[in-house]
Amino acid sequence: VTTAIGGSREFLQHTQMEIAQNYLDYINLMAYDFDGTYDNMSSHHSNLYSPPNMPYIYSGDVCIRNMMAVGVKPSKIVLGTAFYGKGRVVKTTDNNGLYQIPVPVWRWLGGGYSYLKDSVVNKKGFTRYWDAESKAPYLFNADEKAFITYDDEESTRIKCEYILKNKLAGIMFWEYFADQKHYLLNEINKSFGYK
Repeated sequence: VTTAIGGSREFLQHTQMEIAQNYLDYINLMAYDFDGTYDNMSSHHSNLYSPPNMPYIYSGDVCIRNMMAVGVKPSKIVLGTAFYGKGRVVKTTDNNGLYQIPVPVWRWLGGGYSYLKDSVVNKKGFTRYWDAESKAPYLFNADEKAFITYDDEESTRIKCEYILKNKLAGIMFWEYFADQKHYLLNEINKSFGYK
């Protein structure tokens, strides 16, 4: 029996995961869709760490530490990762679009990772950037002020290393069809020694 949950302090204060874990084989931590949760800016949606100067930004690490703080055993926690990207159009090109105010205009940006890797990363005016603090990639098109947050092989490998180091139960992802060419799935298999 499993469950899929968020790892915010607010959620954990109103549940009894330290008790529920006794009835669950695994607790899948949905460590994605963080962007815009508590801020109105372009930020990562599946980052492993929060920037030191922005501790209020959620991350996989913050949520895992929140879960452990209420007594959830690491061996029960499955870290979630995203096989898709999300985007926003921002007001300025400062910081290559990261942590900027979005414009109130809807425009579809992002997509599954196979699509992003094959058609958008370092193409169509988008440049890949790496946030060393958050351990997360992002794309930015300065001409269009278009920002896309996503996971790639590098961030996925680092998450797998984190899982092994912290003796977590494993990794899960949302969602399978978004990585049709298995770029991220192959990285997971390689990181855990399955290939």
